[in-house]
Amino acid sequence: MRNIFLACSLLFCTAVFAQLPTSTDENSSTINSTTLHKKSKFSFGAGLSPTISWANVTHDDLQTDGATITGGLGLLAEYDLNNLMSITSGLNFNMPGAYVFDSASMNDITTTNNYLIKQYTLEIPLNLKFKTLPVDNLTYYTQGGLSFGYRIGSKELHRASSAQYSDTESSFNSYSNPFLLNYQVGFGASYNTNKRYRIFGEINYKSSVASIASKDGYILSGRYTGTPVPEIFSGNMLFTVGVMF
Repeated sequence: MRNIFLACSLLFCTAVFAQLPTSTDENSSTINSTTLHKKSKFSFGAGLSPTISWANVTHDDLQTDGATITGGLGLLAEYDLNNLMSITSGLNFNMPGAYVFDSASMNDITTTNNYLIKQYTLEIPLNLKFKTLPVDNLTYYTQGGLSFGYRIGSKELHRASSAQYSDTESSFNSYSNPFLLNYQVGFGASYNTNKRYRIFGEINYKSSVASIASKDGYILSGRYTGTPVPEIFSGNMLFTVGVMF
């Protein structure tokens, strides 16, 4: 999935830049002059991010069993280095998660075979954005960087296998690392409304750099006796819409 996403991003960028006017006269006639006026290098905004989230697991017992639909929201800040490059950051609240299963869940007749693990995180992203010049108030861009996060909560949810049983929910904190490091790449478009704000939409792929599983947590619990502790890497596809001022 990662290779497909990166290939699509490359094709997207190639197509966008290929469509830009190459003549100086054409640029002057198609680029809205209001976007060239001197403006503040800083802009701020907010965004909402419906997310497809999954996990890649390496373990003898614990196995991944599909993605879940989650979401996130964030406060954004952007600093323009020049007309074509900027640095973006902010503060995001995200809920990465995934469905997994192991021998214990498979043998528990009171719950379904798989169960949900989910984290609630605060993250500070730091991205470098490459932009095209605006044409008809529309700007395309690609971006990439890192996000530094902290897990503020989590849950492990086992759903009941029938109406005669109840769901069981517990904290996943003891099995997960509190600090997170992710890398992110994506592309998007921004539209200048000429009303002191612009709206944007983007698609980003985000994946954890280090395992989110706590080695000490799994060893102390003895949850998987006789096998190595799991390595769990979170994967996310974020579809973000928002506004910048």
